[in-house]
Amino acid sequence: MPGAMMRHPGHRQCECTGQDQKAAVHHGHIRFDEQCMNDIFVGVLAHFGIERFHLVGHSMGGLTALLLAHEYPDRVLSFVDIKGIASEDCFLSRQIVDYPTNDPETFSAAFIERARHAPAYASALYAASLRHKVRAGAVRGIFQSMVDLSDNADLMRKFLGLKCPRMFMYGEQNAWLSYLPHIQALGVRLAPVAHCGHFPDVFQLERDVAADRRLPVEQPERVMTLLLRQRGSGAAVACFYVYS
Repeated sequence: MPGAMMRHPGHRQCECTGQDQKAAVHHGHIRFDEQCMNDIFVGVLAHFGIERFHLVGHSMGGLTALLLAHEYPDRVLSFVDIKGIASEDCFLSRQIVDYPTNDPETFSAAFIERARHAPAYASALYAASLRHKVRAGAVRGIFQSMVDLSDNADLMRKFLGLKCPRMFMYGEQNAWLSYLPHIQALGVRLAPVAHCGHFPDVFQLERDVAADRRLPVEQPERVMTLLLRQRGSGAAVACFYVYS
């Protein structure tokens, strides 16, 4: 199970990442997709006895975390979503549609090359480790489910319908997202991150938060900096932040 519990003063932290996809998918008839991820997260919560939690999700993890928050709204104390609530956020997974091929290895190799040469911040770093973390045969199921959910699952309505405090975090390179003024007008707190694109610079985020000592630990910014421990990998992350 791709979950781990860590303790910090005053709270517990549970982190689930997509880094274990290489070992977790395509054993027999098993297909790894967003529903599978959501089921895993529910299992992680049950395993650690977590009832209520603060939730942080990035990219694929943001989409999965949103589905979890929508399914269990009374359990989520706050939600920080980092690029995972609309079709516009689906630019990586949509390549399964834009560049069709029946050969998983061919698609994976071409996807990595496109990411390596993309102008987006940290995209080359993301591409550098993909072969070691993601099994080529897993990609289609994950990407197809993300595209389908982004286009047909009314994610924006689900996000805006949450009653808990919500924050949407994005790199300054993605300040063009058309829905930002709309969600801000409806009470979502926006948090642009300097010098970042789709893949956050964790250390820059920590410096930004550390500079504002007025923020209590309960604030979503603090939650996010404790949980987004990607170590430069660009892996999708969804985390549960739990008061002990």
